Amino acid sequence: MTYPAPRRLAALLLLAALLSGPRLAATGEPPGVATAKLAANCYGKLDALRFGQQQGPAVFTQQEINAYLALNKDRLFKSAAQEVKVTLAKDRFFVNASGDLAKANLKMDSLLHKAFMWILKGNHRIEAELQFTSRDRRGTYQIKMLRIDGIRVPETLANALARQVGQRQRPPLLPGEAFHLPAQIEHCLVTRHAVTCYPARAGKR
Repeated sequence: MTYPAPRRLAALLLLAALLSGPRLAATGEPPGVATAKLAANCYGKLDALRFGQQQGPAVFTQQEINAYLALNKDRLFKSAAQEVKVTLAKDRFFVNASGDLAKANLKMDSLLHKAFMWILKGNHRIEAELQFTSRDRRGTYQIKMLRIDGIRVPETLANALARQVGQRQRPPLLPGEAFHLPAQIEHCLVTRHAVTCYPARAGKR
């Protein structure tokens, strides 16, 4: 079974699901109203892509993505996340986290469980850098950096943890392995403060 496009996109962007970043820019409206409007923009663009109604590129701003995640973090991340946000740069997702991984019910093999036993209890801050590229309706990502409570995790362990989390997605989202982009997306460009998604041509949907 494939997750609905909004959930699949959130998994694609964040993977481990515990993020924190810059606040939404001031809009002169109560935070709840501003967040809801930005999240609605995100929903509308995803629906247009999913149903083949998007005629040109769909630009998801960093504010819209963070607003969507803020409103849906409990559902997306099984109440494990206290804060959920992302910072965007060229081909990069910079993520931070605070939350309780025990609530995520991660299933780890015995060796990985021993290595990460200390993060499966209580609240922790997680920082990560993900590199993302895509073309021809396929995407790939790499974990470039992972820190937990300020301690850098060795690359081998970071990728092992990412694989454990990625295997919980349907279909899986594994580091270094191509996966099918959701919502009839041809490819996405990640730039400073925005993700631009290009709809697949009719013959490729």
